[in-house]
Amino acid sequence: MVSETTEIDQREGLSANKILIAEFQYARETAAQAMDDRHRMVNFYLLFVGVVLNGVVLILTGGSRSNLQMNNMQSFRHLVIILLLALFLVGVLYLLKIIRLRGMWFISAAAMNRIKDYYFQQFDSIHLSDAFLWNSITLAKMNPAESWSVFYLTALLISSIGSASLGGAFFILFGNLLISLAALIIFVFLQMLFYKIKLKKR
Repeated sequence: MVSETTEIDQREGLSANKILIAEFQYARETAAQAMDDRHRMVNFYLLFVGVVLNGVVLILTGGSRSNLQMNNMQSFRHLVIILLLALFLVGVLYLLKIIRLRGMWFISAAAMNRIKDYYFQQFDSIHLSDAFLWNSITLAKMNPAESWSVFYLTALLISSIGSASLGGAFFILFGNLLISLAALIIFVFLQMLFYKIKLKKR
């Protein structure tokens, strides 16, 4: 029965090596895709930030150059606050996406290392594992929330810009620089703490 199954698999072009190679390539592509998505996200986010800030500057300069009534000035202030809050909320969404991409990268790396571990066992006599720097053991020692990684710095950039926009909105609302700075620092801290907690070493 086993021999018949083997013959069928060979006739259909199926083999364990082909399946493992396909699985390894899929995991490699998903890991690379996570890095590419992170890069594209940062570019789109910075573009969005530029558009919003340009709109804020145009609104503020347009309002200051024209003799507007108090009601119109209030409308301009509310519009600026809405834009800054929107920038903050979009930053939070992008931060969540960065966290998800970081987790997916680790899952893909774990899948590749598991396949390598299988081959290490199959070729234990020639010490195949000595030729590889990365394996399941080295990956297990890594912390997904490690500081100064590319993903961490990206998350820090996004949270800083978003928190700065929130601080700007608070300054327009309350006219107090200390409140604005406090909001910036607190929300950067909270977002990066959330990043650390969600990606804590398992």
